[in-house]
Amino acid sequence: MNHQRFDLREIQRTVVPLVQAAGERLCATFARVAQKLDGSLVTAADIATERLLAGQLQAIYPQIAMLAEEQHHHYGGEPWCWVLDPIDGTTNFALGIPIWGISLALLHRGELVLGVLHFPALRLTYTAILGQGAYCDDRRLETMRPDRPVVEVVSIADQVLAHLRPRE
Repeated sequence: MNHQRFDLREIQRTVVPLVQAAGERLCATFARVAQKLDGSLVTAADIATERLLAGQLQAIYPQIAMLAEEQHHHYGGEPWCWVLDPIDGTTNFALGIPIWGISLALLHRGELVLGVLHFPALRLTYTAILGQGAYCDDRRLETMRPDRPVVEVVSIADQVLAHLRPRE
């Protein structure tokens, strides 16, 4: 079986709306979970989102295996396999930090051929197909050119950590 067994563009057009709809459901839960730190709702949200997406994907593509974080732990060596993390960034989700998302990948014989990363709270969706480029929503992403090195990269996390360090 090769990559041509499935039309990866068509799969992408099918799964992105499913992932985005699941993300919208999570946003409603996210607002409530931010106030409760015991994790019970996070677990429920993880399981519910996995069940929803895994069920939809298996109904549309029954010949593709499923490997997911919460309930689909067994991989039988099938040539095609979904890999799903229903809430990638669970700690952020539980703490009310909007940097979390749904990660979905399609593997063919262990090689990543399609990926979807949806960050519902940020309203961003990243997609990629092997050999066809990567996108943020409809904008094609480009790699950095080697003749233009990065001089300095500052992240928000660096700034937060700087404020949390004890003052001397």
